[in-house]
Amino acid sequence: LLSIEFKEGQERLYSIAKIKDGLLLSVKKHTGGLGSEFLFSLDPDKKFKARIIRNDHFYLPKTSNPLILIANGTGIAPFIGMIEQAKKSRDITLYFGIANRDSHKKMTARLNKKRINHFHLAYSREEPFKYVQDLVSDHAENLTDKLQKNADIMICGSLAMEQEVSLALDS
Repeated sequence: LLSIEFKEGQERLYSIAKIKDGLLLSVKKHTGGLGSEFLFSLDPDKKFKARIIRNDHFYLPKTSNPLILIANGTGIAPFIGMIEQAKKSRDITLYFGIANRDSHKKMTARLNKKRINHFHLAYSREEPFKYVQDLVSDHAENLTDKLQKNADIMICGSLAMEQEVSLALDS
């Protein structure tokens, strides 16, 4: 996680990806949002106070089991790094929900699609208007098969998305 301090004592945590020697951060701009407004207004050479916080509960499982990754736009960054780290032989499925095609181009420019065996994409603001949890429901049989093969499953993104995906997985 990247902890960014915006005002004295006010910080926000962001999921990041470590890619080679760099970091990737994905931020959704919220009008009036303390963190996103600050980050979007920065000049490229502007410095700001931040620190990396290791999240020992969210890492690429060191197994050879199939890997199922489920994310929306704000949660894709760590998965981009994990896909790079995964063994080339690992079966990776990515369910990704994004607002529209423009966002998709920006977000997946760094995504190594050659390492992903199954890529499923949902647009929430363009037809056919789907959310990532709809993809989970649409692929229930395939997910059940992979989970019965001890697949590792990871979810990253907004809390609302995580709750909806959990409901879809339960059903």
